[in-house]
Amino acid sequence: MEEVDIFIRDYFNGKLSEEEAQQFQEKYDQDLAFRAEADQIEIEILGIRQHARESIKKNFDQWESNAMVEKPNSFPFLKMAIAASVLVGMMLIGKWVLEPSREELFLAYYEPYENFEYTSTRDENSESAGNKEKAFIQYDATNYDRASLYFSQYLEESPTDSSALFFKAICEMELGYIEKAKENFKQLENQNILYYSEASLWYLSLIDLRQNKPDLAIKRLGRLKTSKDYAERVSELLEKLN
Repeated sequence: MEEVDIFIRDYFNGKLSEEEAQQFQEKYDQDLAFRAEADQIEIEILGIRQHARESIKKNFDQWESNAMVEKPNSFPFLKMAIAASVLVGMMLIGKWVLEPSREELFLAYYEPYENFEYTSTRDENSESAGNKEKAFIQYDATNYDRASLYFSQYLEESPTDSSALFFKAICEMELGYIEKAKENFKQLENQNILYYSEASLWYLSLIDLRQNKPDLAIKRLGRLKTSKDYAERVSELLEKLN
């Protein structure tokens, strides 16, 4: 197996140091060939994990069904057999099969932010449409590359517009430019506009998970425990991380 392949697999299996994870992310953002290979390996790894989970659950369900037709005095032995089989399964395919990896948690909880900010009834090509309106038209159409371009042009005119900066960061997440998105979210996490501040904290915590920084993710999530919009998701995610 080539070194690059091992490096990518170690990243998705949470085996890299923070410095190595940073190197991975920089290469992922800058090297299209590396990104394509990493995306393919990620799909493969997640498929293997999902198959393994389903296999264990199927076997466990079958064991429980068999238990219903056994004599009562056979239950202790059966329970021991089930426990032993599960333990062997964990040893064979790794603890990560039964517990979601940080990458899987990222994928489970991440989704692009819905546009409640700006609604347009005009076409992008309308002469009266400005860059911000064009950006949201493209965002709603999931054309994130074009949306990002229009947001960038608009921010040159209005650099303090929090909504444009936030949705530009979401575009960067969708395009795989994680470090750029992270920089923009960091500009918003302590701002006075509560929903952008909280949403940025949420996305930053997910980025921390993807970059194998669980302690930092937990710290950021802790700031959202009392949020009416995020408290339930935060509690659920923290439970999985602890």
